[in-house]
Amino acid sequence: MNHPQLTWAPLCLILLISCAAEDDGDSYSDGYGDDYYSSADDTSKECDYEELITPTERQEANQCGTQVSMQFAAADNYYEAAVVACQTSSQADGDTNYNSYLTTTELARKAKDRLCGGTSGGGLTDTTEAKYYSLCTYLDGLQVWATCYGPKTLTDQSCPADKPWNFLEQHSSSSACINARDNYLENY
Repeated sequence: MNHPQLTWAPLCLILLISCAAEDDGDSYSDGYGDDYYSSADDTSKECDYEELITPTERQEANQCGTQVSMQFAAADNYYEAAVVACQTSSQADGDTNYNSYLTTTELARKAKDRLCGGTSGGGLTDTTEAKYYSLCTYLDGLQVWATCYGPKTLTDQSCPADKPWNFLEQHSSSSACINARDNYLENY
C-alpha cells in the first residue's frame, strides 16, 4: 500500500527549509570568527562620511616628506575604517573611526602647514642668502671673551681663527648678536 503522506513529508520539509534560508541580505565573515549580516533593505545606517582630504593635498603631503605623508596616511586609514565599520558592523563604530579621522586630518594639516609652508609644499625657509652672526666665546685663564662673527650663512658656525674661539649660538642680526654677547658677558 502506497503512503502518500510519507512522500509529501520530506518534500514539504525541503521546501520549508529553502524558504527559510532565502532572504535579501548577505552574510559574510571577517576572517576572525565574527559573522556579519547585511540586508539590502536596511536603510537605517547613514554611512555617508565626507572624505576631507583631496588628491592634491595628498600629493603635497607626499612632496613634503615622510613625516607629513605618514600622518595623512593615518587619516586615510581612519576614513577607510569608518566606512567599513559602518557598513559591516555598526554605525557607532563607524562614527568613532570617523571622529578619529577628523582629528587626525586636522593634525596632519597642521603638521603640513608647520613643516611645509601650507599648500605649497617644501615650505622650509630658504636660508642660502640670509645672513647670520655667530656668538663665539673664548676663555683665557680667568678672562672671558665674546665676539660676534659674521655675516655668514646659517650652516656656517665658524668663529675667528686668531684664538681658540668656541661657537655658542647664532643670531639673525648683528644687533641681536651684540645684545646676546653683552648678556653673556654680564652673566658669566
